[in-house]
Amino acid sequence: MIARWRRSGIRYGFIIASVALAVATNVTLSHIGQKTLNTLLPLMDASVSITLQLTRFHLWFEEYVRGDPNVTLDDVWGHYHDAQHSIARMRIAAQPSGLSRYGPQPSVTNNLDRLEAILLQLRTIGEARQMARNDSATINTLDAAFETIISQAFEVAAAIKDDLHALTQSNNRFLRTISIVMNVGFVVVGGFALLILHRLDIQRSAAQLSLNKLARGIDQSPASIMITDTSGIIEYVNPKFLSVTGYRLDEVVGQNPRILKSGHTSQEEYRTLWRTISSGEDWHGEFLNTHKDGGTYWERASISPIRDENGEICNFVAVKEDITERKRQEERLNQSRELFTKAFQSSPNLIALSHPDTGEHVDVNNAWLTALKFKRDEVIGHTAFELDIWADLHDREHILDELNVHGRIHNFEARLKAKDGTIVECIISSEPIVMGPKTLVLWTANDITERRQSEREVERQRSMFEAIFRGIPDAVVYTNVNRQIVATNPGLHEIFGYRENELVGKKTNVLYASEEEFIRQGRLRFHQGAQNENKPYVVNYRRKDGTVFSGETLGTPVHDKQGEILGFIGVIRDITQRIQIERELVHAKEEAEYANYAKSQFLANMSHELRTPLNAIIGFADMIKIEAFGPIKNDKYASYIDDIGTSGKHLLDIITDILDVSKIEAGHLDLVTEAVDLHDIVAACRTLMDTQALSKNITIEEDLPADLPLLDADPLRLKQIVINLLSNAIKFNVENGAIKIEGLVNGAGGLVFIVSDTGIGMDHRAMPQALEPFGQISDITTRPHEGSGLGLNLSRSLMELHGGRLELESALENGTAVTCIFPPERTLSRPLSGKSVHNSSR
Repeated sequence: MIARWRRSGIRYGFIIASVALAVATNVTLSHIGQKTLNTLLPLMDASVSITLQLTRFHLWFEEYVRGDPNVTLDDVWGHYHDAQHSIARMRIAAQPSGLSRYGPQPSVTNNLDRLEAILLQLRTIGEARQMARNDSATINTLDAAFETIISQAFEVAAAIKDDLHALTQSNNRFLRTISIVMNVGFVVVGGFALLILHRLDIQRSAAQLSLNKLARGIDQSPASIMITDTSGIIEYVNPKFLSVTGYRLDEVVGQNPRILKSGHTSQEEYRTLWRTISSGEDWHGEFLNTHKDGGTYWERASISPIRDENGEICNFVAVKEDITERKRQEERLNQSRELFTKAFQSSPNLIALSHPDTGEHVDVNNAWLTALKFKRDEVIGHTAFELDIWADLHDREHILDELNVHGRIHNFEARLKAKDGTIVECIISSEPIVMGPKTLVLWTANDITERRQSEREVERQRSMFEAIFRGIPDAVVYTNVNRQIVATNPGLHEIFGYRENELVGKKTNVLYASEEEFIRQGRLRFHQGAQNENKPYVVNYRRKDGTVFSGETLGTPVHDKQGEILGFIGVIRDITQRIQIERELVHAKEEAEYANYAKSQFLANMSHELRTPLNAIIGFADMIKIEAFGPIKNDKYASYIDDIGTSGKHLLDIITDILDVSKIEAGHLDLVTEAVDLHDIVAACRTLMDTQALSKNITIEEDLPADLPLLDADPLRLKQIVINLLSNAIKFNVENGAIKIEGLVNGAGGLVFIVSDTGIGMDHRAMPQALEPFGQISDITTRPHEGSGLGLNLSRSLMELHGGRLELESALENGTAVTCIFPPERTLSRPLSGKSVHNSSR
């Protein structure tokens, strides 16, 4: 039993010793493994940092190339220097004193050297691209080279990561081998168990190392990171996600990302997103999401699928960057651009933007196009010289000199030429203006063409006024509001005998016949009511030699734009001779009126004396003709009696017409009007005239509508008019001719009566003579027709007494038409309600 105990003791002692030795060995190996981990951990962190910084450098460089105004070169090169710093940390940690004892490291060192060389190439390409920013071909080449080299940088970084991973595995194998050898040598069962446990610890430590490294990278990331399963359920979010959204971890894990939806993104865009990531591709885009508190924020997201060891998609990871501030800046920039665009296009001034180096137009506003009559596509990309808009090349040379010296133009007056050759006068200014990454030249031109034309018109009018002022033969004086003389014209000097320097500055009382006249005219003329009358008046003036004369004066106030009176212009005409002529004319008029009155009185008095013997002659001729007291035995006496009767009646008609003309001229002929039917008047007149018409085989046609209205007229005078017109139509007609009598109502409602014939007519130059009293177209010795020439004139006068007018139309050998037009107020409607009141009008 003691031996068994000894053996047991030895065995247990051996076991204990083996265990102790194994424990000691494992403690040693654990120390070595821990030191290995402490050495490799910074290297792994640095490799992750390198990859992250290269990714940021790549992304920010692309944003800068796209022209993002929020990304500067300092931001891009900041990430570049961070990557260099991470390489330097790895190089320090990978020195032989620290790394060589735990496994191979030359490939890590070589890859670090390669990575540093690639970074230098990227630096060179970036600087070259910045210098060649205006050369698009070089920029495209450099961008392609940059993408190739950055891909190499990612490959080298991945190789470093793989080398570190291999180094970790190598050290793990090295420690594992030593542990197995030593534990087998000292202990079989316990050591093996401990070895297995220790191996598990080492593997657990390595896994924990990778997990801790990834966790620290995700937790410390400045971007929001979210991991979901394949159905979109959130499994993980980092602290940045929580700080951005305002949610707690337990509020988002297990939820769908739709809790962040604001409604801004369409369902079609979400479907496109899911199709992209479900097919294994990355998706990049922007979201307008909602905070927990209801506020919104913008994010730029990159969503990628995560695959398991079998290549199957098991999760999705979203890396998101808060771009709210950038969006606000973009919105403010867009608003500023919109305001600038509206101001640019709506400005009445001519505005253009051009390249400072080439002078090519980038844009012009509508006022520019309207004034110079170009289309937009004719202007953009062309210089002002190519468009030939400089009317004077000296203006262009001056502007170029000013730009070269001062870099700007201020209020330079130039003449531009429109497309159609029209000259546009402008005041031009220019300033350099920064538009995003570009500097352009802003040109503004104020179109002063109308103003210059107005100035020239004012100067023309001033010159014209000066010429008129100096050239008027009448006396012209310009005074201020205090009636002090400011200027006089040569006509005043000639009329009054003064020189201009003798009058300027003095009051106008020196021109008046007396001081009382000056004061009286001031009270009468120099007040607001009189200034608006603008009527001439007569004033007595005194010349320098003391003689007094009457002057017809017209005074006009001169106003400014506000209507205030600046002074007065007076025009004085010496009417001494005119007054004398007027007196003589008055005297001649009085004598003519007296002679006319005497003529009218003579004719009125003679009418009875002439009619009495004529009536006796006509009466006795008729008695002899009817053989009242016995037969006439000689036929020649019968013929003589007919001639005596006809001649007497003709002479009586002429005397009657002369008497009527005299009465009308004297204003003694009164109308006795009543409602008259034109049908009755024409019928009565035809009874008297048909015999004369038949003697020449002339037909008379009537065109008088049955519903022709009645006429308020003197029936006797109306018959006289119709008989005169019919008599002329028969007298001057041809054998077998025709006469037409028409009646109608014109558009104004007045009754119109027309008598037309097919007779010999007259030349249009002879018609005014035919309308004059005693007007005869032919000489008395050559005309074939009888007549006194009073018919048309008397008819026209009688029409005028009725308020109407008589119009004559005629053409030689084409007949004559006489139109009598009565005023609408003499038209009476049918049926006649009773006898109309007789009116007496003159």
